[in-house]
Amino acid sequence: MRGKGRRAGALLLALLMLLACRGAPADTIAGPDVAPEDIADFYYTVDSSAWPPRYQRYRFYMEDGQPRFFHDTRQGEDWPLTEADSVYSGTVALTRDQWVAFLDCLRDGRALPREEHTETGDEGPWTYLYPASGPAEGLAFTFASPGRRADFEALCRALAGNHVLTRLFFLRGGEMVPRIWEVTRTAAGCSLRVDEGEPLPLTPAQVEALEAAAAGMAAWDGFRGSDPRVLDGESFSLTLAYADGTTVQASGENAFPEGYHEAAEALEAILRQVQRAPLAGTYRYEGEGLGGDFTLTLQADGTYTFYEGPLSSYLGGGTWEMWYGQVWLTEERGFDLSFSFLPAEDALVYLAESSDAFPYVTPADGARFIRTGEPAQDADNADSEEEVEPMALHMSIGGREVPVTWEENASVAALRALAPLTVQLSMYGGFEQVGAIGQALPREDRQTETGPGDIVLYSGDQLVVFYGHNAWAYTPWGMWTCPGRRWRRCWATGT
Repeated sequence: MRGKGRRAGALLLALLMLLACRGAPADTIAGPDVAPEDIADFYYTVDSSAWPPRYQRYRFYMEDGQPRFFHDTRQGEDWPLTEADSVYSGTVALTRDQWVAFLDCLRDGRALPREEHTETGDEGPWTYLYPASGPAEGLAFTFASPGRRADFEALCRALAGNHVLTRLFFLRGGEMVPRIWEVTRTAAGCSLRVDEGEPLPLTPAQVEALEAAAAGMAAWDGFRGSDPRVLDGESFSLTLAYADGTTVQASGENAFPEGYHEAAEALEAILRQVQRAPLAGTYRYEGEGLGGDFTLTLQADGTYTFYEGPLSSYLGGGTWEMWYGQVWLTEERGFDLSFSFLPAEDALVYLAESSDAFPYVTPADGARFIRTGEPAQDADNADSEEEVEPMALHMSIGGREVPVTWEENASVAALRALAPLTVQLSMYGGFEQVGAIGQALPREDRQTETGPGDIVLYSGDQLVVFYGHNAWAYTPWGMWTCPGRRWRRCWATGT
């Protein structure tokens, strides 16, 4: 009896030693009565009913004798989330070592009868274990310690391999009205919402730039700063959420992490670029201008120009931005003026009550500036990747072609992509003809002394043909030839 007792005690001690060793799956027990080979499914789910709703599920299971891992991240505007809201999901076949690491996280945990979750607003996580021969509804599983649960979550993130940004929330206060930028990823792609505006789609290049900026801001995780000595200043709040379930959160009030201002400005520059892109283009005033068309051109870089007509001697310009659903222009060429427009379908609606008067033209409140022209084709979206010889570029005046020697630069290449293109030119200053192209083109401006025959791009969106002299910053396009160098006659007749 003593020998049997000692042998039994030795076996129990050996079993306890095995349970204490990591990496021994055959002797690991998950819960009081569940052995590793009995685990059919193991679910770990976080399902937040807060806004914005977010869902994360990790699943470990056996299929045809092969251990596997499945992950699913869902994100959307409304709760509850469904499979249609999935932004990242995938299945991984696990190696033996990965399965061992998973079982080790479960070691000494408790598997108890499951109680149905009631809608209390709790976001989980909920963890369920389905034994091969257990109850159909599974068992509720509790990790042996917070450390084991943290190890499990780290393993899941590593296996998911999707440290991809799915949501960015950035609030920057300190002004009369705080600015709120929010980027979300859905199955359809990434979009940006500014303040309470409509979501704007992001291009792959914009997403890449945004993720690069967010990567630097991830170092702020856990920052909570406050300086009570400053009564009025700046505040911020940042949340980054990733497909693998990790989050970054930081906030400050008159206290900021290292590199905050540089990173915040870089992020806002990207987000403003996204916001401006859909509105960039040339708009024509329906009521016409001074002796002809009144045109307003918004460029994607945040600058603008306006040309009130051929009888106006003033070519205005400055910077513009979106602010709570309105387009605000700040004039920076001699007058301290500002103008406000409300974006509408293919038009800008002038808001006279919140605007200064234009120098020579007075549009009525509610006047519509109609968008003209079509955007150039994005080279990244070209149907064919084959190299094609550049198309010859010709210019005609009054229906007659004139000989032109074109420059070789990116700006002329962009002009060639727009052909055929008709530009209505009007006399300006007695030495040039100017007309709106209809959209912004690449600029390589340099200070230039122009002369008769020079063709240039002015302010990114104006075609200028000279028959006199001037000095300004232009992008050179080429020179046209006039027989006998009688430029005014050539312009009038094309010969």
